[in-house]
Formats: sequence, structure tokens, C-alpha cells
Amino acid sequence: MPDGKNDHSLVDKAGAAMSMVYPNRIGLDEHQVKVLALLATGMTLSQAATVLKHSVQTVTYTVRRLVARFEIKGDRAQLIHEAYCAGVITPRAPLHAPPADITPRRREVLRMVASGQSYSAIAQCLQISVDSVLSHVEALRRDLGARSRVELVSAAWSHRLLGPGDGPWQPASSVWRPSATTTR
Repeated sequence: MPDGKNDHSLVDKAGAAMSMVYPNRIGLDEHQVKVLALLATGMTLSQAATVLKHSVQTVTYTVRRLVARFEIKGDRAQLIHEAYCAGVITPRAPLHAPPADITPRRREVLRMVASGQSYSAIAQCLQISVDSVLSHVEALRRDLGARSRVELVSAAWSHRLLGPGDGPWQPASSVWRPSATTTR
């Protein structure tokens, strides 16, 4: 049984999430937009289900429908990034001052995380070890106050380290282009 403090925290996060919702321009229903907004705050599927008073299975099904709608691999961090790109949700105000300096390599790792790349795929693309990727991600999480990939992407949007032109990730030899969902 959840304690009162945990319930209060969920209510605070839910309130913040609902203030992130923009008018829906890509045909998602209200439930889908609310799920996206709640996940963008770092809530788990079960926490989102509690707030929405739905079953975890319903929320999981909704996330699967959203993954199919956005035509992505299924990484929730990428789903949230695409929702920001599509203008379905908007970044909330940063919780603390922006990081002093994020290196170009860490920005590149951040963009690749937002585009749904696995740590091993990032390491292979950048020709560095998986341990180096994990070190960059951990430093980014620490700098942005994030506990997960989803929170990292949300915090990066809040600090304007990511934007609509930052996905999907392309190798350095290619030209960056907006993700497919931004043109729908």
C-alpha cells in the first residue's frame, strides 16, 4: 500500500505533467497525451497507472500504441523525445541551473540516447567503449539531475540541450535532419 508521502509526490508530478501538455496536433487521444506527459516527468508505468486510475496493462498498451504511432523501436526515452519534437508535450521549467559546460562528445551521446540508441550501438558508432558511454551518460544524469534515460531526455529538453532538429541521430558523415514525426 502506498504511503501518503509517495501519493503526494505522484500528485505533484501529475500536476507538473498536465501543465506540459500542448494542444494535440497529431491526432493522439487525451489519454495518450496524458500518459506521455506523465512518463516525461520520470514516472514509471505503474505510477502513471495510479495517477490515471487505470491498470498497468492499460497504460502499457497505450505506450505500445504510441510506439507504433511514432514508428520507433520502443525505447521510452526516444518516445518522449519524439513527443517533444512533435509538439505534443512541452518541456517544463528546469529544476536547477543549467550545467556549466557539456562537452561536444557528451552532447553527441545525449542525442544518440534521445534517438533510442542502445549503449553498445552508441559505443560502436562513436568508436569508444561501452564503459566510456556509460561514463558520459552518468555524468549527464548527474549534471541534469536525472535518474533514468527518460528523465535525462526530459531534463535535456528543459535545458534546451535537445530540440526538434536533434533526432533521429545520424553518423557525423551525414547531415542532421528533423525526425519523421516533426513533419507529420
